[in-house]
Amino acid sequence: MWMYKKAMALIVVVGLGFFLSGCITSDEIANIILGEATISGVVTDDATGSAIDGVTVTAIDPSGARTYPAVTSDAAGHYSITINRDTPVYFRFQENSTYVTMNSRLDSYAGDVSDMDMALYTTSRAQDVITQAFAFNPSLVSWGWLFVDVVLSNGDDSSGITITADDSGGALVDATATLCDGTNSGDTVTIACSGSNLRDGPMYIAYYNQDADITVTISGARSGEQQAAVRMGQITYIKFQL
Repeated sequence: MWMYKKAMALIVVVGLGFFLSGCITSDEIANIILGEATISGVVTDDATGSAIDGVTVTAIDPSGARTYPAVTSDAAGHYSITINRDTPVYFRFQENSTYVTMNSRLDSYAGDVSDMDMALYTTSRAQDVITQAFAFNPSLVSWGWLFVDVVLSNGDDSSGITITADDSGGALVDATATLCDGTNSGDTVTIACSGSNLRDGPMYIAYYNQDADITVTISGARSGEQQAAVRMGQITYIKFQL
């Protein structure tokens, strides 16, 4: 206990020194002491790019060990939420009157992040995109959905990318590339399209018949891996930027 108190005192003294030198704010000192990180971003409409206010943003610990208070986006679409550092969470964006509930990737954060933005799909646009991909008009609440984009730094699609979304529970029903000349083999899709005008929606869409925790891997021009929590009646959206 003595060593713990000594360590905490040292953190406070060092933090105070940085604060007085103008290198750190009082909020950042609190975050260091409490082991917290502040995650913020802007919520917009996917089609128009306009800000959306009144969106409920919740940080969710999939293990159920921690519960975080939800926050609401303001008139500029901005939100800010405080979580425990180095603890896996995903963010749920919910606005029930017009938009589909969407989730971010599953990740842990060692410090503050100021660009956790989310573009929401209206219910009608989400169904249009899914209908284009699978040639049927599903009830969004009957499935769990995964949308994946792989884009270049200028926002264009990347060609020659293989996307694999693996879940260990066999929840996957089908997966496809959207409006691209891609090959589909179970949970793996190879993308052959290039240019931003070849699709209207995410590069890869998969749907599931139960909640699932997914590992999404890309290979080809660039490799990468992200975790995703797919939940029934909701869309989980993740993006790889090359």
